[in-house]
Amino acid sequence: MTGSEYARLLGESPQGAHRALFDEYYKYVYTVVCGKLSGAPREDVEECVSDAFASLYIELESGKYTGELRGIVGTVAKRRAIDRYRYNASRRLRVISLDDEQSAELPADLDLEENAENEQLRVQLLDAVISLGEPDATILVRRYFFGYSSGEIAEQLSMKSSAVRMRCSRALKRLKTILTDNGITL
Repeated sequence: MTGSEYARLLGESPQGAHRALFDEYYKYVYTVVCGKLSGAPREDVEECVSDAFASLYIELESGKYTGELRGIVGTVAKRRAIDRYRYNASRRLRVISLDDEQSAELPADLDLEENAENEQLRVQLLDAVISLGEPDATILVRRYFFGYSSGEIAEQLSMKSSAVRMRCSRALKRLKTILTDNGITL
C-alpha cells in the first residue's frame, strides 16, 4: 500500500482506511514488535502492536507520505516496541517480591526505630536552621553540610570573611537555644 492509496481510502472512509492498513501490515508490525520484546508477556506485545497502529494512524493523517508505507510502518513499530521495552525494564527494576529467594534481606542489626528517630531529629534540625532566617541558614548549611570555608561562603554571599565567621558563631548559639527550647540536646 502506498501513501497516496491510503490518503484516497482515508478520504472515502477513515475506518476503511484504518482497516486496510491494519490488514496489510498487521503481521509485519507484530513481527517487528515480537523481535524487540522477546520474552515479554503476550498482553504487552498486543498492546504495543495496538499502540503502533494508533501512532501510525495519527502519523499518516498528515498526508505527507506518498510512496510505499512499509518503511514508516516498520519505523513506528520499532520505536513503539523500544519504548515498551524501556517501560518494562524500568518497572522490573522497581518491583521486588519479598517471596523471591534472591531478594535482599534486611540486615539483622538494622534498627528501624532508631532510623525513624534519627529521621525525625534531622527534620527538626532542618526546621530549626530554616527558622534562623537568611543569610544565617545559608551560612550554616554551606559551612556544615557542604563543608565550605568562611572565605568561600563570603565570596558566594558577597560578604567579608570575618562577617561570615561572626554570623556563623551567633547563628550556632541561636540554633542551640532553639533546639534546647524544643527539648533536643546534642
